[in-house]
Amino acid sequence: IASAYEQRYGVAVELQYAGSNTLLNQLQVNKFAEGDLYIAADDFYTDKAVAEGLAAETIPIAHQRPVVAVRRDNAKSIETLADLLQPGVAVAVGNPEQAAIGKTVRKQLEAIAVENSNRWVQLEQQVTAEGVFKPTVNEIANDVKIGAVDAAIVWDSTVAMPKYKEDLIAVPLPELYVDP
Repeated sequence: IASAYEQRYGVAVELQYAGSNTLLNQLQVNKFAEGDLYIAADDFYTDKAVAEGLAAETIPIAHQRPVVAVRRDNAKSIETLADLLQPGVAVAVGNPEQAAIGKTVRKQLEAIAVENSNRWVQLEQQVTAEGVFKPTVNEIANDVKIGAVDAAIVWDSTVAMPKYKEDLIAVPLPELYVDP
């Protein structure tokens, strides 16, 4: 899209990739000095940008769902949320303070009560013990691709990207589903 825009209008497009919150923080600091378009992975961030006067409007361009990304061989046979919580399973999750995927996963799993806790607390403990939190969805998808972790919770659109679609598959989990 950026390349087509450059060709059509003769305007150079400079892309900057980062977690939704990181990009929003840059908008807050720069106050439009460097950004013309802000594309976030979650409505929370675009709504916040409008509320803070950093964006004039929001226009939905796509819907995406959280899924579990695993390598094609899915060596640990991960098919359920319970599978992610098993000892010896290394899981990567986007940091909920930096990445929209992390914020979405935390919100969905906090709503699922178990005993005196919730599914988010369980996943957070698993990731802390055997996995990793990272600031962007691409970083955690890369971790699965190179075998640094067994699984990661990413967007379905991430698994479909050319750099991942040959190596990763998406395992849908109903607990992660968010209505668009």
